[in-house]
Amino acid sequence: MVTKNKYFLIFILFLGWLIASLDRAVMSFVMIPLANEFSLDSSLTGVILSAFFLGFILVQIPAGYLADRWGARKVLLVAVVSWSVFTGLTGLAWSVTSLIVLRFLFGLFEGFFPSASSIAVAENFPLTQRARAKTVVLLGSGIGQIVAAVAGVALLASVGWRSLFGLLGAFGLVIFILYWFGLARKKEAEANNSVKQVPVRAMLKNPLIWSLTITSMGIYIVNWGIASWMPIYLVQSRGLSMTEMGTLVAISGFVMLLSSFAVAYILDKFTGKERYFVVGGAVLAAVFLYLLAIAPTPVMAVVYQTLAQITCSFVTFTVLTQPLKRFPKESIGTANGIVNMGGQIGSFISPMAVGFIVNASGGSYYVAFIFLAACVLVSAVAGATIPVIKTPDTSKQEPDISKQEPVAGS
Repeated sequence: MVTKNKYFLIFILFLGWLIASLDRAVMSFVMIPLANEFSLDSSLTGVILSAFFLGFILVQIPAGYLADRWGARKVLLVAVVSWSVFTGLTGLAWSVTSLIVLRFLFGLFEGFFPSASSIAVAENFPLTQRARAKTVVLLGSGIGQIVAAVAGVALLASVGWRSLFGLLGAFGLVIFILYWFGLARKKEAEANNSVKQVPVRAMLKNPLIWSLTITSMGIYIVNWGIASWMPIYLVQSRGLSMTEMGTLVAISGFVMLLSSFAVAYILDKFTGKERYFVVGGAVLAAVFLYLLAIAPTPVMAVVYQTLAQITCSFVTFTVLTQPLKRFPKESIGTANGIVNMGGQIGSFISPMAVGFIVNASGGSYYVAFIFLAACVLVSAVAGATIPVIKTPDTSKQEPDISKQEPVAGS
């Protein structure tokens, strides 16, 4: 699916991630009027929010397999048009059950997007540029969350939650049109001569897959634990106002966006030696999470949170880019789906686990942050098993570096 302009490809994939993240993130704010309209308690609210992740998790492996089999373009088109339809239909929900079903279907079809977008990046960028390309694409997700907090809340107040979902669905259909005309069709001859796809069962026998999947699960527990609970922690435990909390979190998010470019650039320089990147980042993140747990002031807490998230991004970006770097092109989607499933399982259990720990600790967040520090150390241990390999010669045809022998002493 090689395009004439790979930078336009990055732009439209970035937009896709932005809209997907916006559709997902705005639900957290919409739950406030929804709770009043449908008389929801905390349990039902949690079920509605978790329905998305359940659909997202279930489809990861088949989504990756189908992306390898059908090609990135077809899967991206199906994903975008389907999740846009179900986003728009959310505005017509008439009961709690309909909300749960629609959010599940939204997550199910959005789950096709990550693996297909990874294949598109791999097909258009050389090995030593893929981390930077994938990171730029993923920045759409972070910006989508910021847009949800600013524009999404403003639209919610002005047009209501039902019309808001209708607008979001329309934005998704615009992205579909961009993909229809902007993504090149795979040539028939190329498709017919493609290398035979590696079965999922064979992929699951690869130790590297398990190293990356466990690393992904641990780091996503930390990422979503911080994202879900840090605002509540700053308001409830540190006594900040909503405005003060929002300002500090926005500053932290802006610093994270800036640091992402540097992290991605360094990661490309570590091609073949990502083990050290993962272990070093995870250990530093554990230290900053401990300092967050004992931070004397709210400002220092946000400083340590930001440092923890930056060092966590070493691990996150490594995990997200390894399927693009260490597996042959015909298996990138399947590998990405397996690894991403581990991360989404972590995303699913993290908010509930942190909430349970806080309740069990009498409202204290100290044990919760220590729990997150322990999870990132799990990622460090799993990441330490990623083989160190010789850096491939990218001036020649790209080899399957997942099958190369590790360097001596590794």
